[in-house]
Amino acid sequence: MLKELGVNLIPHPAYSPDLSPTDYHVFQALELYIHQKVHLDEISLENDFPEFLNSCGQDFYPSGMNSPAERWKKCVLSSGAYFN
Repeated sequence: MLKELGVNLIPHPAYSPDLSPTDYHVFQALELYIHQKVHLDEISLENDFPEFLNSCGQDFYPSGMNSPAERWKKCVLSSGAYFN
């Protein structure tokens, strides 16, 4: 169906956290957010998650989804080695 629409599919390695927007963008920001807070238990961490989502701002998701091309270039220049 995608080929019929003229969409070219780009193969993605099975595990490449430096290339996956959820890994390098969303989870990295979530990790920084969590480390700035004190959570005494799992419930307080779960309750804080919506606050994290609301704190991201309107450009957070588009900026993460639009940056793969730069990360792909870095991947090629590093000969496929992991980078942060």
